[in-house]
Amino acid sequence: MMFENIAGHRSIKEYLEKALKENRCAHAYLFSGAARVGKFSTALEFACQIIGEKYRKDVYSFRHPDLVVAFPFLKKNIKLSDTYLNALSLLLQERSSKRGSISGLFSYTGNETIPVDVAREIIQASSTKTYVSDKRVIIVKNAEMMRKEAANTFLKILEEPPKSTMFILTADNINGVIPTIVSRCQIMKFGYLSSEDITQYLVSSGKTAEEIKKCSYLMDGSINEDICRGNLPEKNDVIKAFLKDDREALFKLIFKSSKKQDDKSSVLVFLRIIYKYLSDSILCQSNEFEREDAERIMDEILLAERDIKLNFQLNHVVNYILDTSHKREGVKNVR
Repeated sequence: MMFENIAGHRSIKEYLEKALKENRCAHAYLFSGAARVGKFSTALEFACQIIGEKYRKDVYSFRHPDLVVAFPFLKKNIKLSDTYLNALSLLLQERSSKRGSISGLFSYTGNETIPVDVAREIIQASSTKTYVSDKRVIIVKNAEMMRKEAANTFLKILEEPPKSTMFILTADNINGVIPTIVSRCQIMKFGYLSSEDITQYLVSSGKTAEEIKKCSYLMDGSINEDICRGNLPEKNDVIKAFLKDDREALFKLIFKSSKKQDDKSSVLVFLRIIYKYLSDSILCQSNEFEREDAERIMDEILLAERDIKLNFQLNHVVNYILDTSHKREGVKNVR
């Protein structure tokens, strides 16, 4: 069955499957929706079906010559040999071989872009003959992160698309994609995953019932495997230590998981637990935090998650969130 490895999004999968069976696929698609809900996974599986099921291994290892994947990057993070597209392909091959799956291949700080040189290379690649398949598939992940010049250059190939090439763009923020590109694509809107979708995905990933219970609470409509490594701490223990400002207990809880869990994943779990707690507190109108205080701390948590990617310092992140949460007026002394 097509797309059986993709969690949720039943209507989208059925639509794409029907288009494949009836041989009436569009020349360009734009998959839009929140981060980590499965847009890129669906794009890669769609590409696999277009290029050919027999090439599945090559597609998923990013080694098929008729698959081109472009994504935002920092120039300092790639080893430029001959072209940017080849360098990006080699980077994906390296990452996928280490992780064993496509989950977690991309982690952005917000400073990455898709420069105009990449757009030019895409145009050049589109004009050549395919190597072994009838169709070439070009995936552009996070198309909203194209620079303006790159977007306008890329638009040229969408205006006169070659018959041998299909384009699949993904965007976490469709409003960041220039309207002229949006208008030339078939839009597929990806919603958040249901708790049932996430549970089924975790079951298929081999998680135990206890792991599924802890992970699904933190997923919150999307899939982030970085928060499901090792043995997750009990959320109630983390929240209790957080409210008491018991930093020693918090550090012990954060690192009590297995040696496989690195510092970044551990502190990300802490941030997610506190973020969910504050979000739930707002919804149930808890008197532990004023709404304004809770929202302010949640904003700081989002910034802290970004800082983890930029310049990770465990003590700084944890202490900063605790300091922020206990600066509010009238804070309760939880005992």
